[in-house]
Amino acid sequence: MSQHEIDDIERAMRLSLLDLCGKGKNKNENEPSYDEDRDLAEAIKASLRSPGASSSSRQKQRVCDVCDAIIKNTHPPDQIPVCSEIWNQKVCPSHLQDGTPECCSCRKLKTKYVTYINLGDGRLICDECYSTAIFTTQQCEPLVDICLEFFNNGLQIQIGKHDFHVSMVDEFEMARLSGRGGAGLQTLIDQIPHPDSLVLGKTMSYGPPLISITSFSRRGNSIITAKQQHLTYGSPLRIAIAFGLPKVMTGAILAHEMMHAWFRLRGIRTGQLELKVEEGMCQVIGRKWLEWLECLEAQDRKTSSAITEHAQFQRNLIETYKYAVDMHSSYEYGHGFREAKWAVEKYKLHRTIDHILTYRKLPE
Repeated sequence: MSQHEIDDIERAMRLSLLDLCGKGKNKNENEPSYDEDRDLAEAIKASLRSPGASSSSRQKQRVCDVCDAIIKNTHPPDQIPVCSEIWNQKVCPSHLQDGTPECCSCRKLKTKYVTYINLGDGRLICDECYSTAIFTTQQCEPLVDICLEFFNNGLQIQIGKHDFHVSMVDEFEMARLSGRGGAGLQTLIDQIPHPDSLVLGKTMSYGPPLISITSFSRRGNSIITAKQQHLTYGSPLRIAIAFGLPKVMTGAILAHEMMHAWFRLRGIRTGQLELKVEEGMCQVIGRKWLEWLECLEAQDRKTSSAITEHAQFQRNLIETYKYAVDMHSSYEYGHGFREAKWAVEKYKLHRTIDHILTYRKLPE
C-alpha cells in the first residue's frame, strides 16, 4: 500500500480507539472486550508500520509464476534468467530445463494466464510481443526507412535504400540459408528451439531467390503463413530477417545485418574479416539502434505525461535485447562485441570503422 493509504487506515484506527475508550468508561471493569479490541488495533497498526518484516517474510515464501509452488531454492548466479532481471518474473530453477515454453522474443516463461502463439516453425511468442510483431516483407518496409534514418543521420554511415533488399522468412528458410537444412528441419516442429540457438538474420551477396512471407493469418493460437519466392533486382545484396518478432527486435536485427551489407558495399567480402571482428562490430551497431530507439521513446514521454502499460512493455523489450547482446556467451557475438565495444569507446565509432577497413582488424 502507499503511505497515503497507510495513514488513512491509521487515522481510522485512532478514531475507532477513541470511540472504544469512550464506551469503555461505561463498561464493567471485569469486561475485557475493550482492551482486546485496542490490542488488536495496535497490532494491526504495528504490522502496517513494519513493511520490512512482512517483505522479508514474502521473500522467504516466493511463489513461482509458472507452477504456483513456493520457490524452494534460488538460481545460481550464472543461471539467472532474463525474465527475473527485467520482467520481475519469479520461477523455479527447474523450469529452465523442464521444457516450459519460453517466448522467443521477450524470453518470459509461459504462465497459465498468458496466451502463447505458435508461429508454425517451432517458435512460440507471447500475446504482448505478437501485438507489434512484423510478419511480412511488405510490413517491414517502413522499418527499413527508420533504420536508414538511423544509419544516415544518427550514425553518419551512408547507405542507400536500393543497396540491399530485405525479406521476412521463417525458421525453415533461415535454416536452409544458414546451412542447417535437411532432415534436421523436422526438429523445429517436434521441439521448441531456444532463442539463443536461432539465426535471426542473414546477409548474402548472391544465391537463389529467397522464400519470403507474403501474408499471414491467425487461427486460434496458431499463425498460418503464405510464402513465395522473392526475386530481387538491382543490388545483389539480400537480407533475410526472421518473421514474427516485435518491431523493436526486428529493427535491432535489421541494423546488425545492414552493417554487414555496408561492409560488402565497401569491398569487404565474406571471410576477409575475422568473424569475431565483423560480428562484434555488427553487434555494436545493433545495440546502438536500441539506444537510439530508447532516446526516441524518452523524447516521446516528455511530450506526454501518461505512462502506459504498452510504453513500459516497450522499454522492457529494449532492455531485454540490450541484455541479450551484453551477455551473449559465444566467441564471435559475445567476446567479439565486447572487444568492438571497447574499441568504439576508446577511439569512437568512425575511427574504429576506418581502422577495420584499412587494416582488417580492430584498433588496439
